[in-house]
Formats: sequence, C-alpha cells, structure tokens
Amino acid sequence: MDETDWLIGSGGKDRFVLGNSQQAFYDDGQVLTAGLTDFAAILDFNPNHDVIQLHGSADGYQLAELPQDLIGIAGTGIYRMESGNTPELVGVIAGVMLTDMSST
Repeated sequence: MDETDWLIGSGGKDRFVLGNSQQAFYDDGQVLTAGLTDFAAILDFNPNHDVIQLHGSADGYQLAELPQDLIGIAGTGIYRMESGNTPELVGVIAGVMLTDMSST
C-alpha cells in the first residue's frame, strides 16, 4: 500500500504481473480514490512482444491518460473499473501511449 513498484523487464519477452486469478494487485481498497499512490510503473514495455497480466478480463480495465498529479511520468495509465467505484490506477506504462487493451 502507498508505494510505487518499478518493474523492469529483461531483453526478451517479458510478463509484467499486476494481478492473478485470485486478486488484482495495486488496488488500495479505497473505492472513492483513484489510487495515485499505489501502482506499478512499467519502464520498458514493448507492445510487440511483452505482456501485462491482470486479474479478471480486459473489459474490467481501461487505458487512459495519466492524471496531472503524477508529475514526471508520461505514458499510459491502466485503470481497474468496478461498478460504482472510482477508476483505480493499477499500472503505468511509462513512455508508451496505448489505446487498445489487446496491446497489453
């Protein structure tokens, strides 16, 4: 909770794990906040061969711009979407702009 994990892959195909079959990681548990102090930052994601593993299905997530609160980080935000909750930032793909979940 309340920390940023910096994930750096190796030179080949990488799998960045932000969730498993039981749970989503990097969710601060606060339904009214966007979780801006608890997320994974992926530094070297290559959409041509790397994979981001999430909990549940891709339709439970949204790719969007990062909030201005995250000064110094540019890229794509991965937001977990749950009915009635504020979208939860669970990951940042640094330096890469994505709009399609099939790219992750």
